[in-house]
Amino acid sequence: MRKADQESTASPASAPGQAPAAAAGQTDDVERPRALPTSAEPIGEPSAGTVPPVTPAEALRVIADASAALADSLELDDVLAAVGRLAVPRFADVCVLDLAAGSAGEPARRAVMASAFDAEREAMVRDYLARHPAGELDPERARRLADGEPVLLRDLDDAHYRITARTPEQLALLRRFHPRDVVVAPLRASGRAIGAMSLTSTTPHAPSAAEVALVQELAHRVAQAVLNAQLYAAARRSETRLALALEGAAQGFWDWDLAAGRLWVDRQLCAMLGRKPEEFREDPEAWTRFMHPDDLPRARAALLDHLAARTPAFESEHRMLHADGSWRWILARGRVMERDGAGAPLRLTGTHTDVTARRQAAESREILARTVEASADVVKIFDPDGRVRYVNPAGLRLLGAASLDAVRGLAAEELVVPEDRARVEQARRDLLEGPGTWRGDYRLRPFDGRPPVHIDAFGFTVRDPDTGEVAAVACVARDLTEHDAAARERERLAEQARHAQRIESLGVLAGGVAHDFNNLLTVILSTLDLVRADLPRSHRVQADIDVMRTAAMRASQLTRQLLAFSRRQVMESKLLDLNAVVTESERLLRRLVGERIALDVSLAPQPLHVRADPVQLEQVLVNLVVNARDAVAERPDRADGSVTVETAMTTLAPDAAARLGLPVGRYACLTVRDTGVGMDEATRQHAFEPFFTTKPLGRGTGLGLAMVYGIVTQSGGTVRVESAPGRGSTFRALLPWADEIVERAPTTESAAAPRGRETVLLVEDEAAVRGIARRILERAGYTVYEARHGADALLVWREQGGARGKIDVLLTDIRMPELDGRELAAALRRERPGLPVVYVSGYAEPEPSRDTRDARDARPARDGERFVAKPFVAPDLQRALRQVLDAAENAA
Repeated sequence: MRKADQESTASPASAPGQAPAAAAGQTDDVERPRALPTSAEPIGEPSAGTVPPVTPAEALRVIADASAALADSLELDDVLAAVGRLAVPRFADVCVLDLAAGSAGEPARRAVMASAFDAEREAMVRDYLARHPAGELDPERARRLADGEPVLLRDLDDAHYRITARTPEQLALLRRFHPRDVVVAPLRASGRAIGAMSLTSTTPHAPSAAEVALVQELAHRVAQAVLNAQLYAAARRSETRLALALEGAAQGFWDWDLAAGRLWVDRQLCAMLGRKPEEFREDPEAWTRFMHPDDLPRARAALLDHLAARTPAFESEHRMLHADGSWRWILARGRVMERDGAGAPLRLTGTHTDVTARRQAAESREILARTVEASADVVKIFDPDGRVRYVNPAGLRLLGAASLDAVRGLAAEELVVPEDRARVEQARRDLLEGPGTWRGDYRLRPFDGRPPVHIDAFGFTVRDPDTGEVAAVACVARDLTEHDAAARERERLAEQARHAQRIESLGVLAGGVAHDFNNLLTVILSTLDLVRADLPRSHRVQADIDVMRTAAMRASQLTRQLLAFSRRQVMESKLLDLNAVVTESERLLRRLVGERIALDVSLAPQPLHVRADPVQLEQVLVNLVVNARDAVAERPDRADGSVTVETAMTTLAPDAAARLGLPVGRYACLTVRDTGVGMDEATRQHAFEPFFTTKPLGRGTGLGLAMVYGIVTQSGGTVRVESAPGRGSTFRALLPWADEIVERAPTTESAAAPRGRETVLLVEDEAAVRGIARRILERAGYTVYEARHGADALLVWREQGGARGKIDVLLTDIRMPELDGRELAAALRRERPGLPVVYVSGYAEPEPSRDTRDARDARPARDGERFVAKPFVAPDLQRALRQVLDAAENAA
């Protein structure tokens, strides 16, 4: 055993069987590797010139020192440092430990412990060890090491250096370091080789058998210490990996010593619940206090089942109270790790995983799935190649499919009508290649044979969050059937409103024309009557007067038709039976249609009570039948046709009433149907407009249907037409059902034009009409005071004494500037109640005041009032004046 000359230092490792060296210069005296000139010598007594052998006491002291040093720490670096202190310089100048790769994944490692030389030699050794690669023993020495036997290299010289060195630099280093003896001892523990320990001396030293045995014993203890250190390091790495794994998986670890009543939890579990470790350590049952009371019975039952060995493991998903007051969903898993001889559990370990986010996501997915399933909108999901993956119940109903299996796997275009398939396929390609969204409409093809379903669709791509690739194409769609129907209804109502507005505008125009024309006709007819009265009956001009008067009366009839269309004609409403009106007119109607056209009359079985003017209602029936007759006569085949007149009672439901613009309730329906040429849509839209006609010039005025429209609507009803070219036309007039009977007493009028001596206040804004009216009244014996309008009439009234004056009756036009006729009459009657009034109007009606211009409010004159329509003649005016004056006298 060598005595130390100097203290030891630690350096990097060398290979077994390779002597460490320091840095050296270049040399060309390097031999290629060959068999070593010095073989492994058998171990025996020391040769001459060696140090005395080691004594037993010294050996025991070395063994004791080694045991104490190697047991001081389980850290591998501490163990290697202790080996260096034991071996250098006691056994050698340099100690090299080569450790093989461990079974637990430890890397191969080289550790070198060298005695302290002077600074130059130490630098040389470190340089050599840093450069020296791992070498190899010859096969014989490698076998002996594998068998657990030490290898002894003695008396190394320059020949050995030349064989060992691989480069001139290494040879130079070996020569400078000059190693002489090397002992290589195997490191074995637990029956396997874990490396080798090499002891190198730079002075001649032939180790004895006892020294080699001591080196072997030291190597054995070193091997066991290294193995323990490696196992300890592996355990620490495993624990670290477990902690990292638990932390990365959001898992907390717990260990419950059931026998001792102690519960250990890691920091991850504490952080998971915002708790401190002592809250669990001091009270192993704390987890029951933190658990939601609704979940505790189930979790406790699962734990007891496992403790009783009824289940292979414990598992429970439950809520636990976080320190901040919120509830966290925890997945607890555990297993009994130890049981006693009787099978009672001693130790239970497991993990806690925070599954709150997963649980919430699962709940969200469940809610989303239920929402999609319950949605009234269509939800479809396709594979990227366009195959159906999912359709919700609303979509299945729309497609007429019995189940999802009926459509799963079908191509998207199979759900679409052929006309729209190309567009849908292009949309799918655009989704995959473009921005990922699409909006449009197309028609689905139901499987049950129903008509195509128009839908509004929004498509979008669903991408894989990891790869970004399209995973699916989704489509949310809405059935547009009701929307389209509503749009058509809106368009129909808008067109109806436009039509009504057009008719109303034409009515206003027609009414205005009739009013002005009636003023002219009043002057013409009244003047002709005055001229005729001034001439002898045998005068030759009388014949010309009759011609002119006949033409004027025909013009008057034209204005009455215009007024009927504009709903400004006076309505002498009576309770009528529509069936009776048709029956009484049937003979006239058959004469009108002629022999070649069949007239069929079908009446409702019950009386149809309506309130209407009988003359005007008959005019409606006649105009509709004449219009039907002309349509049949215009057929290109000249074949005989038919006209059908029907009556019926009908009830309008809210939707039908809304479409027709009428109140809900019962109506009497008059239908006139023909087999004539029919009308196209453009003609039908203008059918009720005045002066619109499809007849040749001279065969129609275009006022017949306009008159029908005006009379029916003024009576509170409506008229509609259905027609198509070549399929005839059907006109339906609806009149409100009359629930009450309103009777009007008949008016008797004397045939002769009466005269009088009273004073008349004549108010008329048209000078010509005012002049002719004055001439008529003065010829009849009346005193007349004129006024141009209402304001002028008030001045005349006051000039003639006002309420106590001599004016006996007011004869006034209704429509006038500044103050109309009704307002004037009301003002005078405030001063003299009961003042007789005769109204005159070109609208042939007793018009309402300015505040109630709706023509439906028009009504016949009340007692003390009469109404004379323009154009009037002398007898009309005289008779009206006499009636109100006599009534006032009788009332007095």
